[in-house]
Amino acid sequence: MSLIAQRAYGAGVLDEFYRVNANTIGPNPNAIDVGMVLQVPCSLRAPMGEPASVVAQPAQTAVIGPIGNADFNAAPIEIGNGAGDVAAPDGAEVVLTFNKASAPNFIINVGIIDPYLAKVKEVTEGRVQFVDPAIINRDARAQLDLVRTGEVDAAYVFNGYLGASHPLLQLPMQPLMGGTAYQTAVALWRLEDRYLAAKDHFEGGHLLGFIGAPAAHIWRLREAPVVAGEDLVKTNEYTVPYFDGLDTRGAPAVREENASWLAEYDEKKGNPLTFAMAHGAARAGGIWNENRTVTEIPNGVYTPTFSVVISDAAWARISAADQAAITAISGEALAKASLKWDEFDNGHRRIMIEQGLDVVKADVELLAELQDRSRGGLDAWIMKADQLGIPGYEALQFYNNTLREVALPSEF
Repeated sequence: MSLIAQRAYGAGVLDEFYRVNANTIGPNPNAIDVGMVLQVPCSLRAPMGEPASVVAQPAQTAVIGPIGNADFNAAPIEIGNGAGDVAAPDGAEVVLTFNKASAPNFIINVGIIDPYLAKVKEVTEGRVQFVDPAIINRDARAQLDLVRTGEVDAAYVFNGYLGASHPLLQLPMQPLMGGTAYQTAVALWRLEDRYLAAKDHFEGGHLLGFIGAPAAHIWRLREAPVVAGEDLVKTNEYTVPYFDGLDTRGAPAVREENASWLAEYDEKKGNPLTFAMAHGAARAGGIWNENRTVTEIPNGVYTPTFSVVISDAAWARISAADQAAITAISGEALAKASLKWDEFDNGHRRIMIEQGLDVVKADVELLAELQDRSRGGLDAWIMKADQLGIPGYEALQFYNNTLREVALPSEF
């Protein structure tokens, strides 16, 4: 019912619209049955006139008759939530939900997504607005399904949880295949734009862009830094995820959990734990202390990325002109906003160095070992791309070259 009200009047009249039709709908305004006839009074936005009818059709499509001062002989306008939806006419207002799985003050929200959604409102002159859903779903693994099923209109999705459905987006999760958050997001977007977009790998959703997070490095006890010859795959390796952890439950809860866990594990008995995470995560999660060192890996042990996706149904409700305006600030422009996450992580790194953080640079032998670990994954990536009709080796080389070519802003 909110979709019909927004299409007919814009925002702010759902309650009034429901009251007009309460006797027909019953106590639940979301329970609209197929074939139900709803009244769309002109008086809710214009001088009183004869009410027009709205008939709910199968396949979640509503056919809206003339409203306001429109020509009563004009053909009805269809809106729906599937392929073939007709975009709203220029000037139509659309209010959509954006599910932010992270806590409100986490960097992906305050530094990247919130400014982006504000920019969407600005470039569409207020015609397209995103609001929080009534209940925010923080299940990181459910985000893409929430968008595809229409439970929410848009969300950001941690690509690391899409290994089965989106294997080609796992490239930055391979050792040494990332850069800064900024560089990784831009390189992944250019790869998408040039190669991956040929395949509709977000069926039911429209990809707006990528966000990069800082690369993960290796943390160990100061007296036992990581060296070549260890099998890191078999080492007691622990990662702090960006979802289901710091960003959703908060740093204090994660620190308490980690402290309890570390207290039960005596690292000084010859089997030191290995942690792979960014600087900010290590500090916020309580992993770093005066006894622990970091071995920094150029291009990272892995580099997390996120996809920003809007459902096809929601995208279809936006006019063509506003779609173009949103596209102009998405894609590479959205990827470049990942610089905010780099600045956030570098700030934590500087604080830790001032407090005595011991930084070790990975030597040639360790980097060669990590490269060997990566080779099998890259071969599989090329094979999968080839199977999808994408020239895998060529696409991989393009991504690598782009990573090297993407220059950080001079002030960074």
